[in-house]
Amino acid sequence: MISCEALVAETRGFYVHEGHSEDVRCQVDEAVRSRHKIDKMYAAFTGQPFEKVQLYTERDHYLSVAEAMEFGLIDGILETEF
Repeated sequence: MISCEALVAETRGFYVHEGHSEDVRCQVDEAVRSRHKIDKMYAAFTGQPFEKVQLYTERDHYLSVAEAMEFGLIDGILETEF
C-alpha cells in the first residue's frame, strides 16, 4: 500500500515589508515575474496548461500519488517491502 502525497506549493519568493512606494513596486514586480517564470517551468516540465499550473500554485495544493503522476510531477513509484 502506498501512503504518500505530493504538494504543489504556493509560489513564494519575496516578502514586501516596507520602504518607498517605488521600492515596494519594484519588489512586487519582481515577485510577479518570478512567479510567472516558475509557473512556465512547471507547465513545461509537466505538460500541463499554463493556466492550470497557475491555479495549482495560487495556494498549496496536495495531490495523491495517482494525481501527482497524472499531473506530471512524478514519473513513477518505487515500491519496497518492509
